[in-house]
Amino acid sequence: MCIEHTPPISEISEKLLYIGKVIAKFNLDPKRYITAFLQNQHKQIVLHHRLWGAQIGWRSTLEVLHTIKGLAQEILAAEGGSHGQFPAGTYYNSSKITPQFFYEEAKSDRVARSVREDMPFLYNLIKNKINQNQMVPKVKFGGSDSGSDVDEPSQAATSAEPTPDIGESSNDEILPSERRYPQAQDAKDEIYDRTDRPHVISATICAMVSFATNRRDNALQIQNSVVLLACGVTERVNTFLNYIGLSSSRRTAHRALQALGIINKRKIIRIMSDKKSPLAPIICMDNIDFEESVHEKSVEKTSQMFHGTWGYLHVVDRELLEKFNPDNFSIDKYNQSILESETMPLKPSTFLQPSQPAATSEL
Repeated sequence: MCIEHTPPISEISEKLLYIGKVIAKFNLDPKRYITAFLQNQHKQIVLHHRLWGAQIGWRSTLEVLHTIKGLAQEILAAEGGSHGQFPAGTYYNSSKITPQFFYEEAKSDRVARSVREDMPFLYNLIKNKINQNQMVPKVKFGGSDSGSDVDEPSQAATSAEPTPDIGESSNDEILPSERRYPQAQDAKDEIYDRTDRPHVISATICAMVSFATNRRDNALQIQNSVVLLACGVTERVNTFLNYIGLSSSRRTAHRALQALGIINKRKIIRIMSDKKSPLAPIICMDNIDFEESVHEKSVEKTSQMFHGTWGYLHVVDRELLEKFNPDNFSIDKYNQSILESETMPLKPSTFLQPSQPAATSEL
């Protein structure tokens, strides 16, 4: 094929079609040609590469970049969860929330669906940006629920390979998008793997963007709003978190708690109606408001404030009840004990643990 004998063509569409035929003659297609052109290290081709950033070629290079940017924006605009109510879509009605919504398996499934089906392009875009030259040593967050103020990776670490995009890992690997959310923790001493951070941050941002573009894509937001309400977070803070797309409104959280309350009410009635047990289950409410003070503070150990209200239903172990006389749990026995308590002498030793195990207890 001789370039001198190229037919005169004026229309850009005809030029493109003709160039496509020429490329096809060499068993190439436009995408393979562009990829090879950008990656080939031939001296003459490398010289053409340098012209892209020079003044003589920058204007056309900028047009290419704007075209790629426009395509990326179209892909991002097209991404998003399915419309409709769960399970057909990503909308969760706060008045129909069940305890299964907060199970770890359900959380993991929602995140995996978000980053693998709904918004894979945005997820990989953010994750690769975070992973670029990312240091990945394990970071110890300290005992109990103590957080860490370490924001920078260790200087002793060099650099790490970026984690692969979705669909590029081998069958033996567990993708970060398939891990539980938030990141799974080691049962020993609460060790968190820094390699999970890009996945957690990227998945959270995807959920925030989905909620900002479609307020009915609200799984993460309902989950956070209920937990924040139970932990005693003020409405002012919750309003800001709702503004940035991390939480639903406080009213939505109350509706979800009402739905959960109705389910738990039925559960309590069902358990309480068991007439075979001589002792009814005990409803326990814990209102926690205390500070874990650390005297010798360090980067990994700081004082922490705990606040929140939790409740649970305690069912006495049946094997323990079988060791006692069932008649001692009757109403008559209870009334008799209350009457005897009026004249019962109170001693400080009654409320203290004996120094040595005794055969009988005064309680």
